[in-house]
Amino acid sequence: MEPVHISCSEDYVSEDEVEQKICKLCFNELNVQREREKSKKCLGIQAKKMKLMSDKSNSEASVGFTVRIPVPEVDRGKGDAKSILAIIIKNSEEGFFQLGTRNGRIKQLYSRSQFSVCEQKLIQIEEVPM
Repeated sequence: MEPVHISCSEDYVSEDEVEQKICKLCFNELNVQREREKSKKCLGIQAKKMKLMSDKSNSEASVGFTVRIPVPEVDRGKGDAKSILAIIIKNSEEGFFQLGTRNGRIKQLYSRSQFSVCEQKLIQIEEVPM
């Protein structure tokens, strides 16, 4: 146990419900650690809620569906297409999708909100070079 300065000590109740005296600096440090842990937990909960809301607002997508990926303006010229047709190759457990085109697989994983599902099957999985 570290030395305690009686003049600047605070009453501290640990997680084990044991009351002890610690200096203000250590007391503040413990409070900062607690708050960081709480905020990390809350951020995780918020991320899950946002993911659920996003999944509800977008239609279902699974392997074999043809999708349209919009291309940002900064990545295309005047004569380039505004979107790319792709097919869903794989769906991960976290909700991300591996997509492929007739020119090959796309390295980046996509979330459901980054593309729109086409009603017709325009590309077959066999057309995507592995």
